[in-house]
Amino acid sequence: MKSTSDVAVITGGASGIGKAVAGILAARGINVCIVDANGTAANDVAASLKAGGHKATAWAVDITDSAAVQKTFSEIAARNGPVGVLVTCAGVPGHGGVTELSDQLWRRVLSVNLDGVFFCMREALKQMLEARRGIIVNVSSICGIAGCASSPSYSAAKAGVIGLSKAVARKHTENGIRINVVAPGVTDTPFVEPDRQMGKLAKGIEKIPMGRMGTALEIAELIAFLCSDSAAFITGQVISPNGGQVI
Repeated sequence: MKSTSDVAVITGGASGIGKAVAGILAARGINVCIVDANGTAANDVAASLKAGGHKATAWAVDITDSAAVQKTFSEIAARNGPVGVLVTCAGVPGHGGVTELSDQLWRRVLSVNLDGVFFCMREALKQMLEARRGIIVNVSSICGIAGCASSPSYSAAKAGVIGLSKAVARKHTENGIRINVVAPGVTDTPFVEPDRQMGKLAKGIEKIPMGRMGTALEIAELIAFLCSDSAAFITGQVISPNGGQVI
């Protein structure tokens, strides 16, 4: 399955689903740009991909900083050519009920999980509109579809990602740009480590009809499909690989 672009930006690309996506796209010959707040980890992923003969660069970026995001996308285009694929995997968890959430934590969760997606989409779209082609896959969550009682801030942010993605897909399909959302259920990545350490993960797995978590590679394969020419007739959709937890 070929991609329609030679340059892909993957936020949160230094670990978990983002790292798995980077590996798949790089193996297809795409120049992957690993964008992550953890610059050391991003460098490690890029170095590993380059050691395997693939094209990859690392970019240490705080995606909640709109000016930094703008600068990064401009530099990526100057060095590699226009961005044709954007995959937004970066995210932070949110815990605590509404009455327990501080203003600071609420803003932090929305800032990374929603503002960061918006900032990256805005810059990618500028380049895609000029080229009149592009693919965006935003990673939401099952929490954005069904709501997770333990994480209202995270649920709100991920629901926002879905609404944002649908609105932009509706506007820019005629410009040759496809935008879809992948909303995973519980997935075995470093993201769930806090729940594992608090002893909450087992209860979550019990609610999954398949009786297990998804894997980063399973989610990444779906994202990579949506980034390929094989998905050329798919836009504005929300696909939730969740083991049957929400149908």
